[in-house]
Amino acid sequence: MKVRITNPNTQSSGLQILTNTGLQILTNTVLIVLSLLLLGGSQWAIASDEYPARCQTTTDLWVRSGPSGNDEKLGCLKQSEYITVKETTSNNWGVIDYNGQEAYISMRYVNYIEPVGIDKSESSYDKKSESGIAKFFSEALRFIKDIFSEIFGFIAFIFSVLGDFLGWLPIALAVMLCIVFLFRLSRWLYYIFSFPIYILNQIEHILIEPWRYIFRRDWVNENLKPVLRIFLEVLSVLLYIALTPLRLLNAIIYNIFVHCVMSLYDLLCELFMPCDSKEGAGSVWRWILMFLWRLLKYPVYHWLLTVIESVLWTVVDIFIPARTLYHGTDKTACNAIAGDPNRNKYRKKTSQWSTGTFLASTHPECTWAGRGVYFAINRKLALGYSDRASITGDDSVMIVCRVSMGRVINYTLTPHNVYMQAGRGGNHDVINKFADTHRYTTGEWYNNRQQWEYCLFDWQNRYNHPWRIRPVYVINTQKFRIHHVSGGVQHWLFDKAVLNDIFGRK
Repeated sequence: MKVRITNPNTQSSGLQILTNTGLQILTNTVLIVLSLLLLGGSQWAIASDEYPARCQTTTDLWVRSGPSGNDEKLGCLKQSEYITVKETTSNNWGVIDYNGQEAYISMRYVNYIEPVGIDKSESSYDKKSESGIAKFFSEALRFIKDIFSEIFGFIAFIFSVLGDFLGWLPIALAVMLCIVFLFRLSRWLYYIFSFPIYILNQIEHILIEPWRYIFRRDWVNENLKPVLRIFLEVLSVLLYIALTPLRLLNAIIYNIFVHCVMSLYDLLCELFMPCDSKEGAGSVWRWILMFLWRLLKYPVYHWLLTVIESVLWTVVDIFIPARTLYHGTDKTACNAIAGDPNRNKYRKKTSQWSTGTFLASTHPECTWAGRGVYFAINRKLALGYSDRASITGDDSVMIVCRVSMGRVINYTLTPHNVYMQAGRGGNHDVINKFADTHRYTTGEWYNNRQQWEYCLFDWQNRYNHPWRIRPVYVINTQKFRIHHVSGGVQHWLFDKAVLNDIFGRK
């Protein structure tokens, strides 16, 4: 993207700044709570679905006739005594058998050990029928869940103990300070959590086309190039099939986990810090009156659609391969590219974008390897696309995308006269003409900076539709924070413009 957009001039009153600051802190608090719930909460919450269970008391514990501290005392359990808890109540009391009758104990003073009473021989889950790949992913997910369960269970336990002595108000203040501290460390947290995901994506990139490193320069005989193009394309199809488990894992990570979490972040920002004045921006009273509307519209309706379309695209990615690539641009262009035209007030003032997605670069200095939209597998190279941010005065951002690339051609396998057009001073229309003639949709080029670069050919904006280039999230590379797209990211599927593109309607 090389189109410059002017961001509308806005002035914030002192009240609005104060309101937005408070709401931002509140939003971060809600996000932390949601994260705890999604990742497992405490170990008691995770274990609650696995009763009856064997437990151990942490102190001398009264046994009562009902689930309340005011009920009659029936006896006392000694510290470190093992008992079987049949089930738990909504107020965190456990049901046990005591002296031949049903009794209750407080689960706050009980450690969960393991479930009991499950006949593994009659389990509907037959491990023998489980494939090796399915078993690997099942064990990996169970291991991750156990780690998070222990971490957040320990945190919940610490808060519970502190709450008994200090009350919950100081704890709430401490949590707020922790959130502010984590927000300041968001740069490092982003790299810590994104690193393993980034490595998985790099492994897929290498294995999908391992021979690309042989074809960095034009050394192949001209007569062999047509044969090699056909042979390698067939081989790539076989590799795509063989690497289906890895491709599916990356699709699940990016489409479902990352995209849904980041979309929820955007939608919660709209709930607590609306960008539209009609929905409460700049007015405390309107913010309160429109809260229920925003709640139903953003984190309920739009996020439900996001989850559904993420699952659908994960299935589609099995049959129509996609890759996770990076594109750098400036902040105003990003809001126009990724934002929904019906929810993003800046998009409505940006007439350059008619479909809510990327437009092909047309400037001669921006089309070194053909006219189209450029992506990189290397994040540092992708940030080079946003060097114009200093001109517009905006922060540079990086859009992480799932791209359905279609047929890919390595430039070293094109005729020599076509290959020589890549780079400064070349006739880039020759590249596009060759791609159009042979029905290639993406060009792969080892550029002068010795990095792999991808050009989704489209000088007529036929391929760069919302369904082919799907923004997952946006990172602000100067502030090292997740960039909030006002109104939320445009839907990949449930959008009128997207459906019209897919079904060819105008």
